[in-house]
Amino acid sequence: MFEQSDNPSNRSSASFSTRYLLAFLILFGGFAIFFNLGGRGVENKDYLRYPEIAREILELNDWTILRYEGEIYVDKPPLHFWMIAGAYKIFGVTPFAARVPAAMAALAGLLMAFLLGRKIFQNSETGFLAALILLSAYGYFWWARRTRIDMEFSVWFSLALIFFYYGLEATSNLRKSFWYMAFWLATGCAFMDKAFIALSTLVVVIPYSVMVSVSKHDARKVSPFLLLAASPVVALPILPWVVALMNHPEYSAYRALLEQTKIMTRHEGFFFYFYEFPAKFFPAIPFFFMGVWAFFKHRREIAERRALVFPLVWIASYLMILHLTAAKNTRYLLPIFLPCALVSAWSIQFYLQQAARVMKKVLHRVNGVFCGVAILSLAVPFIFAFKSNISLIKPLPYVAVLLGVFLIAWIYRPLKYAGFFISFTVLLLSIEIGEGVHDEKTSAYSGISQTLHAEGVSAEEIAINPCSDRSRWGVGFYYNARLRCADNLAALATDPQVRGIVTTQQALEELPSNVDRKKFGRVYSFDEGRVVIIK
Repeated sequence: MFEQSDNPSNRSSASFSTRYLLAFLILFGGFAIFFNLGGRGVENKDYLRYPEIAREILELNDWTILRYEGEIYVDKPPLHFWMIAGAYKIFGVTPFAARVPAAMAALAGLLMAFLLGRKIFQNSETGFLAALILLSAYGYFWWARRTRIDMEFSVWFSLALIFFYYGLEATSNLRKSFWYMAFWLATGCAFMDKAFIALSTLVVVIPYSVMVSVSKHDARKVSPFLLLAASPVVALPILPWVVALMNHPEYSAYRALLEQTKIMTRHEGFFFYFYEFPAKFFPAIPFFFMGVWAFFKHRREIAERRALVFPLVWIASYLMILHLTAAKNTRYLLPIFLPCALVSAWSIQFYLQQAARVMKKVLHRVNGVFCGVAILSLAVPFIFAFKSNISLIKPLPYVAVLLGVFLIAWIYRPLKYAGFFISFTVLLLSIEIGEGVHDEKTSAYSGISQTLHAEGVSAEEIAINPCSDRSRWGVGFYYNARLRCADNLAALATDPQVRGIVTTQQALEELPSNVDRKKFGRVYSFDEGRVVIIK
């Protein structure tokens, strides 16, 4: 049904086209994911816990048992934290480094979408369009630039299913065995991110295997014995950590805490994903539903129906499990974004052939509208700066770079109708730049540490009051040190080793009347009622 751009008669042209598509995807996708990645503090629109756990790995030099705020942390296996700690070793302890593992995983996800789309549809353009759709999806872009674990997990999860599909398509038992072992290896890596939830890959593998086995028109063989025989490979990434954990001096404490911990606690209604999924997969969600409808209506005439079954089973099986699970979160949708992008990309190609005139007209108008929206969105960082009383010059270099990249990408985009997704990606980047500009007003810990640094206060000269205040870990992250603390604010006024005190406005107001406040010196106020005192 599709034009086969990769057929042997046009090999040199196809090869050049594929290389161009891949180069464009890597350059534009890499820019979109990594541009100004460290522009926000880790507590601004992000999650401080994971970066701090990774920082404590390096500080305590303990890569086996994780700790948060000095206490044993058992909620997650260590792979994601190892990745962040490794990024710290390369880039230093910064918000940028904390986001590098998720960003790298997101870029890998784009390449996976491209390669899988190219394989199952035998068309490089469909793979490229799927990757671009994935990049522009609101939820995917959002979590690609955060410190959370879910992007990394979703990529391992997706990679495992891709390896399974490659194994199913393999024609020899040797190749099947290789790909099935790769499936279990990727599942094991996913386990090292989010524990037993990684085995949900089987929720997709089992029903799809059954469908292939019972189909009279499908010559492929699942070879379940080979799949089962390869399963011990799943232990390869897990076993070294488990052995090290069991030989750790604090293993008993770790185990006792693990038995008492309830990890999945967030609950939502049964229909939670019915409205969260369309919002998080925007703007490609209309094309996705159009593709599903086209598949069921024209499934007998569609030449690629066998290729479409795999992503559709992937989506349906995983969504079923999500709906039946009490704990719900929008992040849990990430593992189906890749197959949804494949279906959406196929949908656009399908309607461009079946209703070419109407579809081209619609895409042309949508491209034009969103190109204008993307250009207008470049004003967003300046609006953030104006509302925050920040110099309008601050966002200017970022906006200039973004505008330049947008114009180049728009002019040299391989598929003209893909401009819509490029424009939406630029819109999301404009908002991210705005958040970075606004950061100094909203990122309290970052602002506090910057103030202390500007005053020349070292980590050894800082004290947090009271000890229960989370500033100890928030400010400590930016100083890359565990800061001292004291519950008696008045005593800190006479401590000669303390030059900077981080406390709260309430604690300052509740000081006894006989305390000489002149000893405190300069006082800086921040959001959330926090105060920095420079003696």
